[in-house]
Amino acid sequence: MRGTFLGGAGTRAGTFACDNGERDTYQRKGESLMRCPIILLAVICLSFMLLSACGPQVDERAEPVVEESTSAEADVEAIKRVNVDLIEAFNAGDVSAAVALVMDDAVDLPPRRPAVVGKEAIREFLQSDVDRFIMNFADEIVEVEVAGDLAVIWTNYTVTLTPKNDGEPIKNNGKWLKVLKRQSDGSWKFSRNIWNSDNPPPERPTG
Repeated sequence: MRGTFLGGAGTRAGTFACDNGERDTYQRKGESLMRCPIILLAVICLSFMLLSACGPQVDERAEPVVEESTSAEADVEAIKRVNVDLIEAFNAGDVSAAVALVMDDAVDLPPRRPAVVGKEAIREFLQSDVDRFIMNFADEIVEVEVAGDLAVIWTNYTVTLTPKNDGEPIKNNGKWLKVLKRQSDGSWKFSRNIWNSDNPPPERPTG
């Protein structure tokens, strides 16, 4: 091996000029040493890829679906509870408790009567019934639908109105649709109420 360091034409600058045999030997050894770390790194990367593929797969997208489902179920239960509170207030003749469950701009749409607009008007409307009757309501939930901060509950009701003065009890049954809105504190209040009776309309006098 000649130890002359050449920088001229015919050889790459910064390399030793060697006999052909020795040069090939050193070149092969150098290439092997350079390839070893690359091959080792490739093996390690491949191993991690295989372990990741074989390990348990977690679908992160499924988590919000579970949370959303849980939240919707909680909303439905809260709305059912508010509806029970309303019926209990009616049966107790507690107008203040009933009105506390409605919004300030709530509207009642009773059959064969004008709309009752606003919380205070609803208070007067309910008070007139409480002053005249002992109410016994039963309300069966048929459907609850929640869409964001709005909810609709459809119920079938039966009610017996017993006059506080002399008179026969009045029995009625029908359908009731209530719209609720979620409040800033997360609670639900009634925004719109409409109901109608399944009983036939009263007969008109003839003659």
